Amino acid sequence: MDKEIDLLEETGKLLPRPVRRDEYEDGVRLIGGDPGVVVAELRGGKILLSQYDAIWEGPHTLTVRPIPIVTVQCEDMTAEERVEVVKSLIRLISKRRRKLYERCQYCNKLTAPEYQHGDDTCQGCAQRELGVDY
Repeated sequence: MDKEIDLLEETGKLLPRPVRRDEYEDGVRLIGGDPGVVVAELRGGKILLSQYDAIWEGPHTLTVRPIPIVTVQCEDMTAEERVEVVKSLIRLISKRRRKLYERCQYCNKLTAPEYQHGDDTCQGCAQRELGVDY
């Protein structure tokens, strides 16, 4: 168990900042970035890396639904190899996630999909400019 905790902590150091710990029904996962970008979970000594995704299940309930991308088999790697592999995969997943961001037509900020109102407006501007009530 200590080895898995060490592996999770090691992986957390490679994730985009800030990193938050999320406890859910299947265990513990680390979410890197704000808004979330990459999710890391440990499953039987393997690192599951996912692209962050979330859905609104009500006006104030954002539910994380990671999209699994790759599982890293750790047992046959040195610590240095594992760090390089995981770092590269996190970079690729981050790039993939950020391609989904859209620029708001009102405030010109890049907005993660879960905070968009349609394709060209963020939720904050939808409230201010369009009178949307969440």
